[in-house]
Amino acid sequence: MGEGELTSFAGQFGLLGYLTPKSDGRRVIDDLARDLFYLSLASGDEPGPLWSFGEVRLRLLIEPVLQRAEIRQIRYSEIEVSHPFRVFKKIASDRFDRFFTPKGVSRIGAFALPFYLDEEAEVRLLVKKFGDEDTTEVNISGQDRYICVPLNKEHDRVKIKLLEVQCSDPTANSEVAQIVASMADLGVQLTEFTEHQR
Repeated sequence: MGEGELTSFAGQFGLLGYLTPKSDGRRVIDDLARDLFYLSLASGDEPGPLWSFGEVRLRLLIEPVLQRAEIRQIRYSEIEVSHPFRVFKKIASDRFDRFFTPKGVSRIGAFALPFYLDEEAEVRLLVKKFGDEDTTEVNISGQDRYICVPLNKEHDRVKIKLLEVQCSDPTANSEVAQIVASMADLGVQLTEFTEHQR
């Protein structure tokens, strides 16, 4: 995961078994992170620091169809005593002398980031590969692993329908229009940001 989300989440909630190196030097949390793939999206009209990644600002309006994927807003917080996970852990320990670990804990942690990143207002689309029996094709580029999800086409995990491309820079409109025109089969509209959206 790009921000060390799972390591941070496991540390916050005392999931020490996930952080302890195995005989091969890898941690369980590393293997879990290896099978998670996500697309970062912004909610609302003011994506804040997410605009800092390039000179020409493009907003892609999409409609995800979640077949076997999840989409949620990121939860930004410090350690919370009253967090439901922490409360259930305490009940399991105090009353039943058991350790509580919810099903899908890696996916829960994938939607948790530190509070100092909350200006991003991120919404995350998450796809998890379930072990070797999962036939989802994983591509590798250098140190990065990724899966390809074609736009506006069927996919066994998630379909991403691109509805509209909005451009913030009128001087770049012609270049962006050429790119959109090359995808005519997708039926995507190109529009310019309104003033309040910039």
